[in-house]
Amino acid sequence: MIGRGIAREKCPIYVDNQFIGETTSGTHCPFLGYPVAMAMVDSRYSSIGTKVMVEVRGKKIEAEIINLPFYKKGDNKA
Repeated sequence: MIGRGIAREKCPIYVDNQFIGETTSGTHCPFLGYPVAMAMVDSRYSSIGTKVMVEVRGKKIEAEIINLPFYKKGDNKA
């Protein structure tokens, strides 16, 4: 998540107001210091770096497709 907000399960995801999928889980990640989510999206929009909008409680929040895992042992981001 780039914008302010925490996606939870079943939040719809859009690109250019077109529905492309939904989150399967999401939370605030304390050791990274920002919210993260996992989602199932249309493969045409699954490239790393793709900007998407996640609808959380009726508000669309900017997010970006990134690689998993969010964190690797030894990362010193926290």
